[in-house]
Amino acid sequence: MLQKLDLPAGVWRNGTQYQATGRWYDRNLVRWVGGVMRPIGGWTSVSFGESTIGGTPRAMLAWRANAGGRWIAIGTNTKLYAVSSSYTLTDITPTGFTAGNAGTTSIVGYGYGGYGDDEYGTPRPDTGDYTFAATWQFDTWGEYLIACCTADGDIYEWDVDTD
Repeated sequence: MLQKLDLPAGVWRNGTQYQATGRWYDRNLVRWVGGVMRPIGGWTSVSFGESTIGGTPRAMLAWRANAGGRWIAIGTNTKLYAVSSSYTLTDITPTGFTAGNAGTTSIVGYGYGGYGDDEYGTPRPDTGDYTFAATWQFDTWGEYLIACCTADGDIYEWDVDTD
């Protein structure tokens, strides 16, 4: 048998869950509209006009510049991009950047070689190695973007006030 629950709107976290009996204690991705709990709207697709992102995206970082402008850094295996709050995509790939692998590949054990290269049940060679996907690490120093890619290991700095 169903029973109607009449819980007041809003989240009450001023005590324990036991003390919050009869109220909402925790929530995620919801809001109250007219006293009724509703889901927060879904994801929105963003267009960069004619610009496209090259490579496989591996990291993103959002930050604010000192003047209040919002920025997003996107690192792919081949490029580094900055996106302004007006969704202008700018290629800020450093000169001399070495592109990395789009994905990780294993050349050891099971899955080594082409299909049917060895008979079923026979051990595969374990003398190979892995090639890892290029990934980025981002941070900010004030409004400067600091970036390092595993493809070349160099540390780069980008100022939002420069071209």
